[in-house]
Amino acid sequence: MKGFTEKDYTDSAFFSENKKRTKDDKAPFTNVTNKKFSAANYKKALANMKLRKNSEGRSLGLGANLVLVVTPHDEEEARKILHAELINQGETNVLKGSAELMVFSQLTSFTKNVDDAPWFLLDLGQPVGPFVYQYVRKADITASDDPKSEHVIMRHVFLYQAYGVYNIGYGMSDFAYGSTGTAAA
Repeated sequence: MKGFTEKDYTDSAFFSENKKRTKDDKAPFTNVTNKKFSAANYKKALANMKLRKNSEGRSLGLGANLVLVVTPHDEEEARKILHAELINQGETNVLKGSAELMVFSQLTSFTKNVDDAPWFLLDLGQPVGPFVYQYVRKADITASDDPKSEHVIMRHVFLYQAYGVYNIGYGMSDFAYGSTGTAAA
């Protein structure tokens, strides 16, 4: 959720309006909205992604591997949009299969109101992603759960530890679209 306020390499918020990659950018873009998740708003996000151009004004050709990220609050609506054959009493659903669905329940911890559900559309089919995940050491899990160990006998407690070294950061904002979900549809 910090992507709506924290700056990335462009010196603007990762999700922002009229975003320029360089000061001479000929094709600034907007990758943010505050609209609640709906079929109409998803359709706008999809068009926004597919029509994006690079800083020279050429098409980026996005849409290779789109992933829609929603909270459990919007899961049912997202499944209808992405999986239903028919909608609105028999209309063919032209959005069916336009993205994969990822339901991310941890996003709800960033909102005060359950109806203000953020959602995101990401293109993960590019050589560089919208986010960078770097790990130095994969997580190791250590357990002290032998009932005969001194610690367990003395304190009646099993111990578990996970240790890893990693970081997550911003990559290419060109390949992401985000909504705070705070405004009316």
